[in-house]
Amino acid sequence: PIQVAIVLIGFSLNFEVLNFINSNIILFISFAIILTFFLGLLLGRIMDLNTNYVYLISAGTAICGASAMLALSSIIKVQSKQLAISIAIIFFLNTLAIIIFPYLGYVFDFNTHEFGFFSALAIHDTANVIGTALIFDRESAEVATTFKLFRTLWIIPLLMFVAYKFKSTQGNIFFTFPKFIIFFIFAVALNLLLSIPGNINNIFEIGSIILINIGLFCIGTQFKYKNLGPNLFYKVFVYSFILWIFIILLTLLPISVNFFRFN
Repeated sequence: PIQVAIVLIGFSLNFEVLNFINSNIILFISFAIILTFFLGLLLGRIMDLNTNYVYLISAGTAICGASAMLALSSIIKVQSKQLAISIAIIFFLNTLAIIIFPYLGYVFDFNTHEFGFFSALAIHDTANVIGTALIFDRESAEVATTFKLFRTLWIIPLLMFVAYKFKSTQGNIFFTFPKFIIFFIFAVALNLLLSIPGNINNIFEIGSIILINIGLFCIGTQFKYKNLGPNLFYKVFVYSFILWIFIILLTLLPISVNFFRFN
């Protein structure tokens, strides 16, 4: 169900909200995603973490939380325990963001565009991005949705990079490349060409959410708490928290110097 859900995400993207993103914003978001992902790989190596945890957390922090992690799990063949721990940590950090970020917005006196940008880049999952921005104000939620959509599109090159890296040593890349990525790219292209209306996008989004939750339930049934080593959990949590703080500070930097000149 998870692979089908990822394909449905391609149909659920609403490209109409991308109209006001300029080149500076596109370049910065792209830079932030790439830097965060590869910094995560470097930090994971320094902390001597299992490769699967490193790729899952780096992708989830850089792009779109659980969706990116679930997509990667089909490529790098993670254990259910590894995926469950990674997603649980990301969900916890998302919860912290919902509680803390609106107050930060008021403390730093963010305007609508600034808080929308901050939420879109510093929070992992789309639902939490929108929920946090709505607490601040409704217009910032629309801005956050726009920026988060562009950030989500980076899942395509990410999956292609990881698929190549993990499969290239296992034979012909053409035959080992995950087929659901091809279907996801096709869904995004078809969505863009046909300009699928927003209400139809919402139907696909609901379908993807349902399938993702079914997939998470299936993963949970395979996870045994007694197999969870507390030392490992704390180590992965510290790693995830450091990477999260990094992207928060990186997002605050252009806002603090008014780089984008948000109105």
